[in-house]
Amino acid sequence: MKLQQNKIDALQKIDIQRIEEMKNAKAKIFKLDDAVRAGTKRLRVNAVCPILKPLPPRADMMKPPHNLVRQLDRIIFVSER
Repeated sequence: MKLQQNKIDALQKIDIQRIEEMKNAKAKIFKLDDAVRAGTKRLRVNAVCPILKPLPPRADMMKPPHNLVRQLDRIIFVSER
């Protein structure tokens, strides 16, 4: 029972530390946000865009080309007078 209570106390101590760290981080963020809005500080974003691999060709582009003349002969026919 005593060991379990010691573990609970240790977890509560860690929880209190983390909450304090979060409060400090939030305060710092708000302070920096106010400074950026006021124009006393500048915001720079250091971002890297990943290089995307080219997409494979679409499946319909992989098919052999259609014989359009044969298809048109089936659809269009010319009759002589």
